Amino acid sequence: KDIVALNTRTQLQNINKIEVVEYNLRPEYLDQMPEQERTKLAQKQVGVVAQDVSKILPDAVMRNPDMWIVNKERLCMENIGAVKELSKQVEKTSRAVKDLSISSDQLGKENTDFLAKIEKRTDELEERMDELHLSVNNLNRYSSQHTSLSMVMSDYSSLGGKASIL
Repeated sequence: KDIVALNTRTQLQNINKIEVVEYNLRPEYLDQMPEQERTKLAQKQVGVVAQDVSKILPDAVMRNPDMWIVNKERLCMENIGAVKELSKQVEKTSRAVKDLSISSDQLGKENTDFLAKIEKRTDELEERMDELHLSVNNLNRYSSQHTSLSMVMSDYSSLGGKASIL
């Protein structure tokens, strides 16, 4: 009854705000522990600061007069939600990468096809340029011959048309 799913995006944001630290327990706290636990707890510990966690997840911290205690089970549940959100993001990113890869492959093929068309058209244009050069050379040759003939005719006319052309 009254079961409500939590927002995994919010859970990921919460976990990202919590800093994991190394620390030593205060001596007055260690003195209250049985000898067997005291030796183990006297070494550097890794955990979270309860006061910081209480600002982000107030229900994950129990307060008593001597100390604040982090409910690690509650943090674990927040982590599960955060991992689920990360899984969604990884899946979404994987799909996007796959789509981009397919698009890239399609663009690569289109580029190859386009380059082949450009190369074919370039070859056609080079052939046409060769033909035009040949035509220009022929026109130049014709023009030169025509000019020479015109000069001869002009000379012939200036002589009254009576000189013979040998």
